Amino acid sequence: MALSTAEIEAVVRDLKPRLEGGRIERIDQPSRHKLILSIRNGPARYWLLICVHPRFSRLHLLTIRPDQGKPAAGFCNVVRQHMTGAPIKTIRQIHNDRIVVIESEERDRLMQPHRVSLVAELIGVGSNLLVLDESDRVLGLLFREGSSRRRLSPGGQYQPLDAPAVLPPKARTDRFAFIPGGDPLSLSRAIQAHYARLEAAEEVARLRAELLGAVGLALKRRRRRLRKVTAELEKAEDAETIRRKGELLKIALPHVEPGQREVVVEDLFDPARPRVTIELNPVLSPEDNIGSLFNQYK
Repeated sequence: MALSTAEIEAVVRDLKPRLEGGRIERIDQPSRHKLILSIRNGPARYWLLICVHPRFSRLHLLTIRPDQGKPAAGFCNVVRQHMTGAPIKTIRQIHNDRIVVIESEERDRLMQPHRVSLVAELIGVGSNLLVLDESDRVLGLLFREGSSRRRLSPGGQYQPLDAPAVLPPKARTDRFAFIPGGDPLSLSRAIQAHYARLEAAEEVARLRAELLGAVGLALKRRRRRLRKVTAELEKAEDAETIRRKGELLKIALPHVEPGQREVVVEDLFDPARPRVTIELNPVLSPEDNIGSLFNQYK
């Protein structure tokens, strides 16, 4: 579902005349996978969205002003540090790959210019964003990588992705309603609408799974509580019998010896006077056995 190589090529071609020569005024990171560059180019102002979501990696202009961003933190802070107020020199796609490089320029304390690049690897699973200096040293990156493919971390040398061994066939670019000469933002508008639907569907699925999980957990707890209450109710059905045994044991207390395991008494509460066997805990004293029975009754 990510943009194809051909689609990225079309987007970059559409962005170049609008963004090159402009200046980055603000940088925001509205969510974990998204970065927004606010760019002023003459009287025009653009908001460039770069998304490195595993399923929805892409870049395009936003058609409306985004909400005010949160305070900078982590990777966004690094990008702001090196690129806020910087000009956009070039925006280019790595040939036959889904990688876009935005080259800019920052100045040191002596006001000497130095190249700084924002690299967007829009490859679907494994997508990443990196800030590189003029020697391709990693100044910051969104996701660290330590796989067999390569190792990426702040301060290390950037290792580009291997070029595709087999070039994919040219993908169609007409799935987005791009109308040359019409709406200047028609391509970005179409991409934005397409992914808004996909992201909304994913969010609904996520919320549904979250809700079902919460309901399932609540049901599990209620069933566990129900089993406990049912067991207590079953015990409660014998409560009167337990109380009577306690009363009978209290009457027979003078005849009960410590260590006995049971005692046989007449049920004085039954007109037929049947004999009742009361089990005892030999570890407890006769008095404590009486207390144990009344505790069970309660």
